[in-house]
Amino acid sequence: MIKNYVTIAWRNITKHKIYSAITMSGLVLGLGAFILFALLLFSQSHFDSFHNNSDRIFSVVQVLPRGLEKDHHSAIVPAPLKDALLAEFPEIEKAARFFPPGRMVVKHGDKTFYENGVRFVDANFLSIFSFAVIRSETETVLAKPYSVVLTEASATKYFGDEDPIGKRLTLNNDFDGVVTGIIKDIPENSSLQFDFLVSFETAAAMNVRMDDWSINNQATFLLLSDGAIPARLDAKLSSLIKKHYPDSAEAPKRLYLHPLPDFRLNSTEIECYWNTAQMSQIAILIVAVLLLIIACINFMNLSTARYALRANEVGMRKVIGARRIQLIKQFLGESILLSFISLPVAILFSELARPGLVALMGGGVFIASVWEFPGVLALTFGVTLLTGFFAGSYPAFYVSSFEAVQVLKGKIIKGKKGSRFRKILVVTQFTFSVILILMTVITVQQSSHNRNVDLGFDRAGIIAANISSDARDKLDVLKKELARHTDIVSVSAAAALPIEWETEQRVVPEGVDRDDALNMNTYGIDYGFIEMLGLEIRQGRSFSQESADLNRFIINETAVRQLQWTNPIGRQLAIGDKRGAVIGVVKDFHFKSIYLSKISPAVLYLAPEDLNYVFVKVTSPDKTAIGIDHMRKQWNVVFPDLPFEYETLENAFIDRLSGDKTAELTGTLGLMAIFLSCLGLFGLSSYAVERRIKEIGIRKVLGASVSGIIQMLIKEFMKLVVL
Repeated sequence: MIKNYVTIAWRNITKHKIYSAITMSGLVLGLGAFILFALLLFSQSHFDSFHNNSDRIFSVVQVLPRGLEKDHHSAIVPAPLKDALLAEFPEIEKAARFFPPGRMVVKHGDKTFYENGVRFVDANFLSIFSFAVIRSETETVLAKPYSVVLTEASATKYFGDEDPIGKRLTLNNDFDGVVTGIIKDIPENSSLQFDFLVSFETAAAMNVRMDDWSINNQATFLLLSDGAIPARLDAKLSSLIKKHYPDSAEAPKRLYLHPLPDFRLNSTEIECYWNTAQMSQIAILIVAVLLLIIACINFMNLSTARYALRANEVGMRKVIGARRIQLIKQFLGESILLSFISLPVAILFSELARPGLVALMGGGVFIASVWEFPGVLALTFGVTLLTGFFAGSYPAFYVSSFEAVQVLKGKIIKGKKGSRFRKILVVTQFTFSVILILMTVITVQQSSHNRNVDLGFDRAGIIAANISSDARDKLDVLKKELARHTDIVSVSAAAALPIEWETEQRVVPEGVDRDDALNMNTYGIDYGFIEMLGLEIRQGRSFSQESADLNRFIINETAVRQLQWTNPIGRQLAIGDKRGAVIGVVKDFHFKSIYLSKISPAVLYLAPEDLNYVFVKVTSPDKTAIGIDHMRKQWNVVFPDLPFEYETLENAFIDRLSGDKTAELTGTLGLMAIFLSCLGLFGLSSYAVERRIKEIGIRKVLGASVSGIIQMLIKEFMKLVVL
């Protein structure tokens, strides 16, 4: 009997090739999309799983007070915390610190580059994490000061084919590091990404404070002993606060452990040094299931619409003794067989589309192959079975319910029950599609709005070049040389680009206790920066070289409102060791993510010791190339040992926006949903035409026009689509 079912199913599939192809195309696309998004979900949830002891590795997180605002969770902690943890808690087997010093100049011979992937780590870092060491000078490659470990890509970049072991690299013109080991390139599914590992003791050469409990600049990773219970250790960690942290309002409220498997997907609320995912697992699952449902609706529509062609078969089978349950099994078997025929093509589609989805989503998204996750294959097998059952359920139960006598008399064909259900399915299917279309339109409009929004400052014709800390003493010389060109309007400097300014500090206004300090964004700038960006001074004045303004502040309108000051000019503020008067109020401007509609309170101050960018404004945007050429020439004169790297504020702004792929992703999903829906509608409409061929012939004989017949045929479906 089973052989007979399979034979009949295969005959029906091959006999009606067009409808089978339409059904299979929908299933391939639906199943393929489901596999893709399941892989995305599995890949993100299995980040860092290649580490041998991933279930025993944790980061220490401190909860910091933020005055009237929400507490701040940070995995960036003081350097001496590591030794205190090892001394007081025997359940900690190993501990290692992880410190990114920011952009550094790395040089070997005639090769000089800026590098953002330098990390200072303790000697046992590679024994906690399972990054594969390819070559090493000694068993513990980071045991000695000034030891450097390179990834394969970095070794090739600086040394080519020569053996790098024992060779020297100059970092920031401060010290020479000796290459003691080579590790494999960091896997894409690693939350921790880097290109160079430098022994932690070397950080002293950069004047990094290693014994100050009030400075948060390190991540501390712990490897717990076998059998250690994380929850028990977690409960004891906060005892370190009173023992070691300074008794101040900035001391953390508590400490807790954050497990390595949660680094990728569950760290969005934690300030950290690892890469986190900004995606919703629930949203991914909903999208995958939604597309699969649309594909199943196609299957049900076509199968139900074509029940008349199987009615005689059902009647004959019932006459010779077939029971209804046998017919249900037969029809369900056909739909399940069709689903499994579609499965290999769906897997191939998902593998071919995987690189495209990675490129579309951007932002360091990693999607593994389906063959790397047996769980996804097992899930896909189960989903395929359920898809076949779900898609074939209504046709199977509906067609098998026909009475043999009614079928053989031809009366069952005139019933409206199947037609009504198909109409419901069409409306449901296009409702899902329209929802995705609307999501696409909204996100595209939002993206367009973001590109054209008024940021509150002028970014046209402004060029920015990053300067290293050891070049700041020659910054004034560079600024004077840059200002000599006739096409350059102004030259200034600042601590960061105005569109990626995230620095926050505790701000204590006059008359307020330090415990009630406010958390505000603080921005170190140079003279002329406010004027260069065209920021509007609403009250008071800007910074002036003719006044002693080094300990004075300018705040934005949001800060005035938060401070509840009627007249802020002359009022006192304290930020760390800096205390002074407010001399001006600047109109609110967007200085960080423009997706945050709420502008944060901000404080601007002069910071000659923290200027990381030099800015040049040309007379008009079409003079940008001339300005860049002049900057490069003067840079090479003043800083002959430093590479020149620049970006325009306009391009920097667009680059930050292009990192958000929401519009592209929803657009792709919308197109897939539309294609699936139209595929099903095409099948239904072609079947409807096929059923009414005689009627169409008679109408044409009686004088009906082609346009009139087309209008008659599409009217029914257009009503459903419009509804």
